[in-house]
Formats: sequence, structure tokens, C-alpha cells
Amino acid sequence: MEPPSASDRPPKVPAYRPAYVTDPFARPRYPSLVTRVATGVLIFLGVFVVLVVLPPYIVHLLSSNGIPISFSAGGLVYAGVLLAILAAAYYALRPTIAYGPIGIATNIVELAYLYAFYLASPYRFSLSGLGGSANEAVTVGLAAVLLILAIGSVIDLARNATITIRDLRRPGERLWRTYPVR
Repeated sequence: MEPPSASDRPPKVPAYRPAYVTDPFARPRYPSLVTRVATGVLIFLGVFVVLVVLPPYIVHLLSSNGIPISFSAGGLVYAGVLLAILAAAYYALRPTIAYGPIGIATNIVELAYLYAFYLASPYRFSLSGLGGSANEAVTVGLAAVLLILAIGSVIDLARNATITIRDLRRPGERLWRTYPVR
């Protein structure tokens, strides 16, 4: 007796299939690798401009106006390039099991970047004379803004840790929710 031909064999089924998907040939419909890499490059360019081009310019602008800055622009450039690379990889690897660990690494670098800014943030911004009373003032320190951003990074770190654990326990489950069958 001959083994069945390749066309007669049933297709490989993913490790997880939701109950609502009845088609045995259905697969999650995630973007192709080319689309993910192209979008990752666009994300890299956007993050590069925001974290590599703007901070040294702002440091130069502040120091040329007599405001002392306690950190170097070179450190900002290295951290910004690393964050831009991780952000691009984070998007490109979304349908793979490496998505969660890359997200964790990105969040740790974000927290280190924000912590470096926090150490060099003695500045406070004040707006006085709001609402007709000259004695009232609104003061926001750069440290408070960085704390709010750090809380967002910590929440995202917990989310990426959960994604990693769920991907290890049930491979493929996240893909059905992220890229549903149409």
C-alpha cells in the first residue's frame, strides 16, 4: 500500500484554533514579512527623528541659551538608535514568538532612557497668575512628566511579560486575536 500523496494529506493544524473557526484551512492572516519590514523601517525612521535628531538639537539649543545641561548628547544618540532599532524589530516580529521578549527588551531600554533623563531633571516649569490671582502658580517638574512616562513603560512591560508567558503556554493563540480570519 502506498503512502498518501502530498495533496491527500490533511493540512498541518496550528497548535491552537479557536472554536469559532470552522474552516480547517483557515489561518491567521498576518501581513507578509516584506510589509512588516517596510513598516518597521518607517517606524525606525520616525523614532530615529524623535529620539536621535531632536534631543541633541534641544540640548544644543538649551546650552546655547545659557541653560546648563548635565548629560551629553552622545548618550542620547546611542540610546535613541537602540530604541529605534528595538521599536522596528518589535513591530516586524509581531506574529512570531519573539514579539514578547523584544517588547520586554524595548521597555527595559525605555526605562533606562527615562531614568537617565530623571537623574538630570532639576528643571521645573511654572505658570503664575492664572485665573486672575497672581499668588497662584502651576508648577510641573520634568521629573513628574518622566514619572508618568515611566509608569506607562512599566505597564507595557507587564503586558509584554504576559504576552511572552501566554505565547509559551499556548503557541499561536495570540495570532487568532491579533490577525483574525476574514
